Amino acid sequence: GQGSSGIVEFAEGANYTFSILNSLTINSGAKFWYNGNSSRTHTLNIGANLSNAGTLDLFADADDAVNLVFNRNANTTVTGSGTFDLNTVTITKISSTAFFVDVQSSGFENAIRDFVINYGTYNHNNTGTFNVNNNAISGFIISSDAIVKITQGTVNLSPNQDETTLSGTIIVNGGTFKVGSATGVTGLRYDKIGAFIPKLDIQSGTMEVYGSIFYKSGASSDPLNFNMSGGILLINSGSTKSSNSPLFINDVSGSSFVMNDGVITIQSPNTTGNSVSDFVVCGTNGTVSSGGGIVAFGNNYTASGSIFTLTSFSSITLPNIKVTGSNAANITLCPSANSTANIKALSLYIDQNKTFDLRSVSGTTGDSRSLILTGNIDGINALYSDGTLNARTSHLVFQGSETQQISGAEIQTLYDLTINNAYGISLAQEVDISGYLTLTNGVLFTTNTSPVSLLSGATCDVGSSTSFVDGPFIQTVTSTFPQTLYFPIGKNGSYRLMSLEVTHSTASAVTYSGELFNSNPRNLNYTLPTGIDKISSVRYFQVNRSGPSNLVSESISLNYDVDDGVTDYQYLRIARDDGSSNWVDAGGVGTSNSTGLITSSSFNRPSTIFTFGNAFGGSNVLPVKLISFIAKNEMNKIALSWTTASEKNADRFEIQKSINGFEFEYIGECKANGNSNQIRNYKFYDTDLAKSKVYYRLKQIDLDGKFEFSNIQVVNEAKSSIFSIAPNPGRSDDVKILLNDLTKEAYKIQIFDLKGNVVIIKYLELNSSSQIPLGMPSIPGNYLVRISNNNLLIDQKMIVIEQ
Repeated sequence: GQGSSGIVEFAEGANYTFSILNSLTINSGAKFWYNGNSSRTHTLNIGANLSNAGTLDLFADADDAVNLVFNRNANTTVTGSGTFDLNTVTITKISSTAFFVDVQSSGFENAIRDFVINYGTYNHNNTGTFNVNNNAISGFIISSDAIVKITQGTVNLSPNQDETTLSGTIIVNGGTFKVGSATGVTGLRYDKIGAFIPKLDIQSGTMEVYGSIFYKSGASSDPLNFNMSGGILLINSGSTKSSNSPLFINDVSGSSFVMNDGVITIQSPNTTGNSVSDFVVCGTNGTVSSGGGIVAFGNNYTASGSIFTLTSFSSITLPNIKVTGSNAANITLCPSANSTANIKALSLYIDQNKTFDLRSVSGTTGDSRSLILTGNIDGINALYSDGTLNARTSHLVFQGSETQQISGAEIQTLYDLTINNAYGISLAQEVDISGYLTLTNGVLFTTNTSPVSLLSGATCDVGSSTSFVDGPFIQTVTSTFPQTLYFPIGKNGSYRLMSLEVTHSTASAVTYSGELFNSNPRNLNYTLPTGIDKISSVRYFQVNRSGPSNLVSESISLNYDVDDGVTDYQYLRIARDDGSSNWVDAGGVGTSNSTGLITSSSFNRPSTIFTFGNAFGGSNVLPVKLISFIAKNEMNKIALSWTTASEKNADRFEIQKSINGFEFEYIGECKANGNSNQIRNYKFYDTDLAKSKVYYRLKQIDLDGKFEFSNIQVVNEAKSSIFSIAPNPGRSDDVKILLNDLTKEAYKIQIFDLKGNVVIIKYLELNSSSQIPLGMPSIPGNYLVRISNNNLLIDQKMIVIEQ
């Protein structure tokens, strides 16, 4: 036509179809329309793109209109800021979702009276708001051959209808996508038509379903594929709310629930009550995969007194679980009615005034179920509670593949606690146990402000060299009968079982706190008693007693190992302090050389410090030469360090390396000090970095040629360590940070508390190997230290601040 002016219009003589094989372009000042009044319904087919800078007017009145169809297997882009007035717009890309209609014009969407998608992908790709079928008398249907996708802006799907049917795919990749009317009576209903399984894929942005995500009536055996890799899903946020489960994925073959990131928030429980669970996934017959993300029960709009329920399956792992809401609201989460299955999740987070109760929401079933936590919610915490974990008689199991932590503002009271994480568990709040502590694998790290405590009547196993308590371990006695208290304690990789036999004259509560220290008790400068000529310089055991003066008798048993230097067990004794500055011979005889057990004689005055002593005439080394041997990654090298407490006729240390743990080769040596009774430190660097796991050991060779091997240290794939912190644990004013081999640039150091709050920020310009005070907070506890450069995270480490 005339390019930038003129009109192309439909005639009135009949119903006409105008098909454009490729694209329609309407320039500024031009017009494409139907302006008749002869009760005509025309059709405009566009095969490719639509660009309108002029006027596209396809609606004259209710019975005089043109229906627009995108009908060709080709991609379509809709652009232009011209004037639109549209009737029915249909996407029929023949038979494939591979071809899309990408709408970049909000004016186009605002002009649609009725939107239909049969085949293809519709992408809302503009910053405007699209109210899909705002005046329709029935809910929108996403067919099995259709994809509705939002990249930006806002889409309100069937905003005045309770139910939207999903037989195809919804993709949320940005923007805000809302489903249904604000009352939220029904919501999104999935219905499998043909072979395609309905799919909901949330990648970023926000999706709000005012009601619930549930199967359509008559589709109770239909599957749903749910995938979430980011973004926010808000469910059951309407004013009336749904009587069905807010999130229900049929437990049938073909269903899947995959969550790797993002947040699912269930704002309100269902209105039916305890007989309906609020969170149900396909845990028996479908596929469940939880790599991350949070399922939050409650938000700031959740009514106080709300009780949520979830369906548990012993065979699957749920994402991170969070019970939350406004600070003043009392909100509770329970397992579903009459359930007994274990609950396995990445982590559990309980906010202030919130409760997670292990008992089923109705009845008394499930009290003894297991709660298994396999990850952490924030890179640190596997269990965080500012509220209440009602443990009943349940079993809390930490079973992660990375370090985990228990934190929160309240003392956490558990029934049974099992440590089964080779990477270790740290306490940042006190944990009380009323049942049993099981140490299967991994170290439980405690502090004076965050100890583990066995309440009266609770017991524990004896631990092992791979699982023990590093830090204070407290037990309570309320009995006049003889009691045996086991303390499976250790320090810095050294495990030593300690036990106390105590008898009290009254049943008043007495607490005993036991801890192992790998420090030289000789530095206490206590006077040796008659009959003992020396004590250990490797370690000592500390027992603190709190309670009334009702001790009738006490004895202590201590286990020893190779590095305690027991070479003459019949002359081995236990030395204890007298409360002043003297050692007391507490008696006892070892059971064997090298490793064994020694039990003291009975005494009736509490002591705090216990260690090993050598009786006159004995030849116990106390200690053996090697205290520790450590191998770790540093910048572009492996650092091997070891410490001896004494040396006798020592010649040298050979350093040996292996790639399989069996066949070792010589890589270097260090000269020993010969004869020494002082602490000696050694270091060796291996700069020949391996690309896989490597093994190291020391060969300790004496002047007479005799030798022995150290324990084996394993280092995983060699990598650079950007910075180190020492001492760790340490006092706030002592801690320094060492940045290794960094160029002179500006670095940002951030220190976070356990709630994720930034407490300190430093901006530093550093030379290579700069060592500076870190300026840690004075409040004891665990902190995360992060270093970044140009807003890029370089490395992060945990640090414990002591009093």
